[in-house]
Amino acid sequence: MLSIFHGDCEEFLDANPQGIAAIFMDPPDNLGLEYDGYKDQREDYYGWLERLILKSIRLAPVVWISYYWAHDLELKHRVRNILKFRHPSYEPKTVIWRYTFGQHKETDFGSGFRYMLRLKRMGHPNYVVREESERQRMGDPRANPEGRVPDDVWDVPRVTGNSAERRAWHPTQHPERLMDRVILT
Repeated sequence: MLSIFHGDCEEFLDANPQGIAAIFMDPPDNLGLEYDGYKDQREDYYGWLERLILKSIRLAPVVWISYYWAHDLELKHRVRNILKFRHPSYEPKTVIWRYTFGQHKETDFGSGFRYMLRLKRMGHPNYVVREESERQRMGDPRANPEGRVPDDVWDVPRVTGNSAERRAWHPTQHPERLMDRVILT
């Protein structure tokens, strides 16, 4: 049975749940923003993320982390050390969630993507998600009728403030189409 838990991730992970098939984390971006009585500013941000990753790997064979681009180098460095020295049985895969409705900027380029890092225990089965291929769209007889396995850049529009998909209980909600793909893989 599929269950989705909403709440403080560290409290949830510390409760020692059993039988978790996958964990998807969307930690705050540590940008100093305030929302719903929470200030998004931690002095120990990277240490906290590292603890969450270690606790998640202990519980689930597949762990996803969605994160802001500015954290990529430090987060990947810490994940590399976790995988090299503590959990060599996990392999990483980066997926880029590309969206066309990013943050508005008056100067320079606005961010139009988010990293999603998947850590998967080696030997854990791969579940194949397929999508319509360009060959199928063009009517090419060589197209695989089952579609193609997507690449690692996923174009999925963001949930905007006035979207019918918007859920008031989660200020940084990811689109359901994106989460469908994460869950199915």
